[in-house]
Amino acid sequence: MARRLEVEIIGDARSLNRALNSSQSTTRGFAKNLGNLGKTAVGVAGAAGIGALIFSLKTGVDEYQQNQKEAAILNAVLKSTGHAANVTAKHVTDLSESLMKKTGIDDEAIQTGQNLLLTFTNIRNEAGKGNQIFDEATKTITDLSVALGQDFKQSAMQVGKALQDPTRGLTALRRVGVAFTEDQMKLIKHLDASGHKLEAQKMILRELNKEFGGAAEAVGKTLPGQLAIARESFNNFAGDLVAKSIPYIERFISFIRDNWPKVSATIKQNWEQTIRPALAAMSAFVIQVVSTIKSHWNTIGPVVRAIAGVIRAQVQIITAALRIVTSLLRGDWQGAWNAAKSYVSGFVNYVRAELALLKSIVTAALRGALAALKALGGLFLSGGKALGLAIIHGMVSALSGLASAIKSAIESAIRSAVSSVHIPTPHISTSHGIPTGIHFKAAGGPVGAGKPYIVGEKGPEMFVPGSSGSIVPNRRLGGGLMQVNLQVDSKTLASILIDPLRQEARIVSQRTGRPAFG
Repeated sequence: MARRLEVEIIGDARSLNRALNSSQSTTRGFAKNLGNLGKTAVGVAGAAGIGALIFSLKTGVDEYQQNQKEAAILNAVLKSTGHAANVTAKHVTDLSESLMKKTGIDDEAIQTGQNLLLTFTNIRNEAGKGNQIFDEATKTITDLSVALGQDFKQSAMQVGKALQDPTRGLTALRRVGVAFTEDQMKLIKHLDASGHKLEAQKMILRELNKEFGGAAEAVGKTLPGQLAIARESFNNFAGDLVAKSIPYIERFISFIRDNWPKVSATIKQNWEQTIRPALAAMSAFVIQVVSTIKSHWNTIGPVVRAIAGVIRAQVQIITAALRIVTSLLRGDWQGAWNAAKSYVSGFVNYVRAELALLKSIVTAALRGALAALKALGGLFLSGGKALGLAIIHGMVSALSGLASAIKSAIESAIRSAVSSVHIPTPHISTSHGIPTGIHFKAAGGPVGAGKPYIVGEKGPEMFVPGSSGSIVPNRRLGGGLMQVNLQVDSKTLASILIDPLRQEARIVSQRTGRPAFG
């Protein structure tokens, strides 16, 4: 009665091998393309942002350092001269900044000349209209430096000597082309000798103003001058930000140093309770997203690459615009021109990228529609290709339960094959228990009247004979081992395996919470 069934499935496994190899190649290609896209987008956008940040930070730090240096020298000179010039440090700084806003000359450079003028103790602001000799001398050395193309130290030395000692100091000015008539020189010397030094100084400044007055402000009104004013204003702004942030940075460092045990404990606690779980959740989310993208990469890959092209073009435009501004602020006209050309090129690339993106989206949509029609109509190129595609899809969509799904699918296929050849499988229901005194006669033998026996060719049946007799066993009827050979081609194998595989994958999805199919 009990029979053993052996099923040998004969088919071509080359399609399966090709499908698995294709799956590995697709995965590697996806990872490479995704990595290139990430590097491109992050690299280009990051370069623009980091470049602008570094430029601003460096400018602010340089400005702060130069400002601190000149401020230290200014305070030292005022102290050493006993504030002979009758000015405060704030007055000197405000004056240099006001001149910068009119001329575009670095206010620290102007302050360098002011600090040198302060060493000449006869140059000072006095009460009364027109008696602010120090202020007028500062404006004069600014005009003289611009007109003669020399630095502020040289101009400050020339003007300082002339105002400190009008009788002998005129020689230094005459060497650079400042012309005083003989009558002017005699009058200046007379005023100086008679104790009217202030009047002599004012006369010298009037002559210098007549020859060079307004030169620096006139240059400041030109386009290069306006750009220089904008550049210096930005530098001062960056320097102020650095200066204002330093006290907070110092407090923060002091706090960390004084409370490091508590800070480290808090960081560790937050890492364990908040940061690590958040990173784990983010990692799981990224894995799921990557898996979804990977399973549809052939469709969305061109769209992603097109989006990357749009991003590159946009970043090129933004970067070129920033370079135009920074080059103009530095006075680098060649750099500004090159950046302008890059800006135009970026705009052209942006238009091309947008068109490429539109094309890829339309192509992807058409491919998606075609795939849907094929799926609905059951249009497969061949049974082997259908099997390979189904296995690849199952591997990408349900990686965690694939081994279990394949095992269950094969078992289901065997059960289907068994049922198809109508070979009965013995099954005894014990839901109501087995009566006591029952006898089993699978091997045959004599039976007695009125006694229960288990027999049956279509399943277990209880037989109570009315008279004695015997049961002939299966082996005497020609029964025994039966071998069934099923030769299945790839198309038939697909029909046997795919449906059970999909069913088992759905069960795995319900158990793990992961999608079985994209």
